[in-house]
Amino acid sequence: PAASATNANFLKPGGGSKLLFNEAARQQLAPYAGAAGTTVHFTFGSSVMVDFVQNWLHFARRAALKPLLVGAADAALLSFCNNKSVPAAAISPDLDVWTYERKPAQEGVYQIKTQWAYFRHHDSDFLEMGLV
Repeated sequence: PAASATNANFLKPGGGSKLLFNEAARQQLAPYAGAAGTTVHFTFGSSVMVDFVQNWLHFARRAALKPLLVGAADAALLSFCNNKSVPAAAISPDLDVWTYERKPAQEGVYQIKTQWAYFRHHDSDFLEMGLV
């Protein structure tokens, strides 16, 4: 698939997306930017779900699925993805996840703050994770 550089600008920091794409995601998704009918094979989770993510990646790669993307709901899973060159996206920390409006710029990635290690057990945190 051929895409113009203009179509791929949303993948770059400050490119207008509410998500922060890592380098592996920018490389894998750029050729598909603006291509109609492209299916992105996607999963998301947090660092406590890293075994699930690794399992999903194993079978997605075995089936030669492309493009693929992991939504990282916390900095630890994003770090794992960066270290393993896994295409990933995280929520921008300057995004108010309830109003979808921008706040003053902050460093890093959005960090869900909860006492739960597995977000499914906490409704509001699970909803926030769905923004990825």
